[in-house]
Amino acid sequence: MTDTLTDTWRTLKAWPELILEQLADAGVARVVLNRPDKRNCLNEALVAAWFEALDIVRADRDIKVVVTKGAGICFSSGLDLHFLRKVARSRAIGIVPRRRCRWPKRCAAFHASSSPRCTAIASAARSAS
Repeated sequence: MTDTLTDTWRTLKAWPELILEQLADAGVARVVLNRPDKRNCLNEALVAAWFEALDIVRADRDIKVVVTKGAGICFSSGLDLHFLRKVARSRAIGIVPRRRCRWPKRCAAFHASSSPRCTAIASAARSAS
C-alpha cells in the first residue's frame, strides 16, 4: 500500500514574474519566483510583485507560514545584471529614479506584523558532476 500526500494549492494572485499560492486549510502560503528562463534572477518587476505578495500575506491573519521557491532548476541566481546595469547607467548620466528604494521599509513592515510568521525557502542543491 502506498500513501500519497496530495497538496491542494490555490492561486491567490499571479504576476508574470511571481505566483502567490495558498495551501487549502493549512495556514500556508507559497511564493513562487517565476522567471525560470532567467534562473529566477531578481529584476524590478519580480521584486515589486514579491512585495505586493507579502502585503497580501500580511493582511491574511490565517496565513502563518510562507514558503518561497523558484520555478525551474534553481531558486534564484541573484540580481538581474541587466537591471543593475540600467540603474547604474541612469545614475551615471544624472537620471535619478523618482522614488527611493523602499525594500528595507517593506521588509521591516512585514517582519513587524502582529501575527506570528515562519518563513522558509525551498531550494534544491545540484552537484557539479
